[in-house]
Amino acid sequence: MPRTLPALLLAFASLPAAAATFSVTSLDDDGAGSLRAAILAANAAGDATGPHRIEFTAAYPLNGEIELFTALPRINVIAEIDGNGRAPVLRPFDTTQDLRLLASSDALTLRRFTLQQGRAAGGGGCLASDGAGSVDSLVLDRMRFVGCLATGSGATNASGGAVRWSAVASVGVFETVFEANAAAHIGTGAGTGGAMAVSGPLLVQSSRFIDNATNGGFTSGGAISWLGATASTVEIRDSVFIGNFAVPEAGGSGFGGALALDCPNCTLSIVRSYFGGNRSADAGAVFARGNNGEGSAQITLENLSFVGNRVSGGGGALTTQGARLVGRHLSFFSNQADLGAHLTTSSTQLVEWSNSAMAPKRAGSGNACALSSAAASTLGTLLGTGDSSCSVGLPGAVAVSDFQIIGVDKAATMPVLAFETTSPAVDGANAARCLPTDARGVARPQDGNGDGSATCDVGAFELQATELFADGFED
Repeated sequence: MPRTLPALLLAFASLPAAAATFSVTSLDDDGAGSLRAAILAANAAGDATGPHRIEFTAAYPLNGEIELFTALPRINVIAEIDGNGRAPVLRPFDTTQDLRLLASSDALTLRRFTLQQGRAAGGGGCLASDGAGSVDSLVLDRMRFVGCLATGSGATNASGGAVRWSAVASVGVFETVFEANAAAHIGTGAGTGGAMAVSGPLLVQSSRFIDNATNGGFTSGGAISWLGATASTVEIRDSVFIGNFAVPEAGGSGFGGALALDCPNCTLSIVRSYFGGNRSADAGAVFARGNNGEGSAQITLENLSFVGNRVSGGGGALTTQGARLVGRHLSFFSNQADLGAHLTTSSTQLVEWSNSAMAPKRAGSGNACALSSAAASTLGTLLGTGDSSCSVGLPGAVAVSDFQIIGVDKAATMPVLAFETTSPAVDGANAARCLPTDARGVARPQDGNGDGSATCDVGAFELQATELFADGFED
């Protein structure tokens, strides 16, 4: 998908051109040509002549690793650090000791390099704001965060295994990978945001969150924890969340194996994305709450697949509270929970639930749906037979005995739950509620079943008439 910069983050695009460029040419921790020297020089130049650019030049070894023996200076100016095609890696020399890789008190843009195995007490194992204010935005562009760790103990909670940023500043994440990061409390305190803990307006686009985790007596957001302010916004699109965990210690509580989104009054949008194999105590993939009463969170979900997410409590895939919820072209399959294996709502106005596939839950689960109220509009939605829990809250949905599921190609850029040509989901959607593309960006409608009539498919997948499936699909 092409990267765009919507109104949420237009302020980023309006920044003036860099006033000075400082070069990184050396793998050394310190001295001429080092990253440390470049940060010191940018700080010395000051904000009055900024923003500044720190650039890895052609003299820097390709894929070279900088091993830090001590923490780098805090960045105190508006700055951009660009790997510039050299794919540098920044990591501690001793990964058993606390050493956060980068911290900034000002707006910061990071591009095209890797932060790996940083560790910090409290939060932001690899990157944190330190004194940044409401206008000090963060942009992550084609970055990688791997094995970063935020730790907590006693009264100090852990938040943002890889990234923790200023309370109300905007954060934009583009084509960035977060893998095997964690926020862990050694005890009964909280671990939140295995990859990221942020609170300002958030845009995540074309990014991957794989195997991130939170641990502690209370856990939330195995990938992202977002505690938003009034009138704040989250937009997540074209992104993948696989194998993230927010599983608490015995006797604790946990929410949102992938996402925990919580706000008094806010707008949340998640489109063209995949949630697979995420786990928590409750809300296996996504927990979204408006904490200011029913309808205080405006939630729109479009072209999403929820597959194989699991909890020990309720809401195997998705849980909403205090929300006004719209769902279009969603696919649910093999999620597991004691209650609401696919979907659980509380104090939620279910405004629309259209063209969605509520395929069979995982064996051993309780009801597939646990809904606080019936949907005002349910069109083009299919339900698995043998479980009437969804039909009560989704009136007019049609029960089918066999969805004829191919599976999910998890190696694809955008995994999606796919159906056979003869599936009732193919060409089975309501035309009035048909979205223009599927989760992969394939145009709708297509004549997937070859009957000569192009009609939209149910769920997040639009079968193309000429589509051939390679090995790699998993059911």
